[in-house]
Amino acid sequence: MNNFNSEEHSIDNDDIDLMDIIESDDATNYPDIEAMEADQHQVPAIIDDAGDRPVREFREFIPAEEIARADVLHPYRINQGWLEFGEQGEEEGEANWFRVCTAIWVVAFVRTQDSKGWGYVVLFRDPDGTIKELTIKSADLAGRDSSAVISALMDDGLRLAPGSKSKFRLMEYLTSAEPESRHLLVETTGWHSQEVNQNGQRNRVFLLGNRAIGNTNGQIVRLAPGAMTNSLLTQGGDYEAWKKFMAMMPGNSRLALAVSAGFAGPLMGFIKEESGGYHFYGASSTGKSTTLYCAGSIWGGGGANDGATGFVRQWRATANAMENLLLLHNDLMIAMDELGELKGADTAQVAYLVTNGQGKARMQANGAPQASKTYRCILLSSGEMTIVRKILEAKTVMVRAGMEVRIIDIPADAGCGMGVFENIHGFASPAEFSEHLKRMATQHYGWAGREYIESIIDREAECVEYYKYICQRFMDDNMVQDMDGQVRRVANRFALTATAGLIATELGILPWPEDEAYRSACVCFQAWLAQRGGTNAGEEIRGVEQVVRLLQLDGEQRFVSWDDGPNGHQSVEEAKSRMLGWRKLEKGYNWTFYAHASGFAELISGFNRNQIVSALIAKGILKPGENGEPTVRERIPHHGQQRIYRLTIAEYDAGQGVC
Repeated sequence: MNNFNSEEHSIDNDDIDLMDIIESDDATNYPDIEAMEADQHQVPAIIDDAGDRPVREFREFIPAEEIARADVLHPYRINQGWLEFGEQGEEEGEANWFRVCTAIWVVAFVRTQDSKGWGYVVLFRDPDGTIKELTIKSADLAGRDSSAVISALMDDGLRLAPGSKSKFRLMEYLTSAEPESRHLLVETTGWHSQEVNQNGQRNRVFLLGNRAIGNTNGQIVRLAPGAMTNSLLTQGGDYEAWKKFMAMMPGNSRLALAVSAGFAGPLMGFIKEESGGYHFYGASSTGKSTTLYCAGSIWGGGGANDGATGFVRQWRATANAMENLLLLHNDLMIAMDELGELKGADTAQVAYLVTNGQGKARMQANGAPQASKTYRCILLSSGEMTIVRKILEAKTVMVRAGMEVRIIDIPADAGCGMGVFENIHGFASPAEFSEHLKRMATQHYGWAGREYIESIIDREAECVEYYKYICQRFMDDNMVQDMDGQVRRVANRFALTATAGLIATELGILPWPEDEAYRSACVCFQAWLAQRGGTNAGEEIRGVEQVVRLLQLDGEQRFVSWDDGPNGHQSVEEAKSRMLGWRKLEKGYNWTFYAHASGFAELISGFNRNQIVSALIAKGILKPGENGEPTVRERIPHHGQQRIYRLTIAEYDAGQGVC
């Protein structure tokens, strides 16, 4: 492949032999990529470093430099640590100076990308000598609540001079300022477009915490007042040490998929992909959380418990809190651990927020609708049960269409008897290997993401073309073309994840074999298909599962005995009000169930009738009549002729599933 070329980043591999990792017997679950027909595709030339690269300009906000650059307009001056106002004295050329407040500088105008929300950035020192920064909206200076501005300044340590005119003079000083600098205000981290460049395209800027990456045309890009800062977007430890422990990912499909997904957030903005992600489920203490820690170390760490949680957050969040967390991770990944801490109904609400891509509709103070905040991120999650099963715990909540293909349930067990791991690289046990990875992820973090953004920011077109190539290759290698549309959507997500991991590998950020990210995506996609139970639409699969489960659990209680017996002589009306239909023992040991119309409606409740009828017939569960109709005419003892649905689940047992 070798199409993403950048600076080489060497690492010390004295302790890790990559060929041993690749050729380990523990990695035998991978598909034979070499045998696939990927060579039929022409690999696009993604990066050509021979050409000139755009010059990136960005300015850091350094308070001392901003103060030196700021002008203080007459009749004000800064003198001996105070802002003073001058009045004409009795003699010509004489001025009387009056203190207004401690020294304060207006260093920049601020506004949003659509040239609204204008205001000022001010700097001053508190009594301890600490430089304070405050963004003041112009509307607040002109409104009735201008006193709130002074209160905010004084709360941060500005001292107001005695006298009735001090407040008025301070307001006049702020509103008359004409700073040269312009700052761009944005609401979230992630991608933001700048002014149109000479090629007719907007320059892209990526705000990562308090740092803007990209061509800012010399201006400062910053979060708007009131916007939350993601405190986990920090750096710690050593970049080379991070790469060294990342070299232990190859040979472990779940780990490699999670890390590749960690790089996928910024690419979603390039290809206009909707939010979604992966949920690793399975028994406790299998290493599920470790996948989140490893992926999170791309972007930051330093979480709760003195940094022990790294970049990982907990699922115990309300819908409102979750909305704020998603905004903090816009165009990035978000890692959420321990799904079991949520109730089923809350899981449905929160999962919908993740996949919907926008927050709740709210009203402004004047009653007008407020624009909903939008976000786009990739989720990595863990828990002991699938997202769908957790939602179904709340019996009154339905799984929204498409949710199960946006948050993809992946079995954590990789099939090697070591939980999520297939290769523990010489460690004594999977637990010891897991603890080592967690420890390294919480000690060395936040370096790779910044380099990744800097490397792709000017390469949007190349990244999109490369994704298209990988997507087509993935579809062909996994024979997805003839599968249901929902399966193809999931395949697209895996292809995006593989693309992100492959790009990070080619850039030298990930010290992996060149096709490792692709191999891992293929393995995990096949694992998803296997646990899903088929390649049909998810609604069909879940509808069939529901019918079989009800017949298995409630068949003898909810269906009246066909022959004479205690329930055999119930009236049809009684049977329909309390029962789903009748049952007959055939071949001595297998039940056939005959559901009347209302009983069948209850069996398939929550699903499209025609879709589920077709699926049940295809699976051999619903036995249609001779003319292909889903119902048959049967003479039922004591009840006469009835048009009913004939069902059998003899070939399915509880452990086999329905698809």
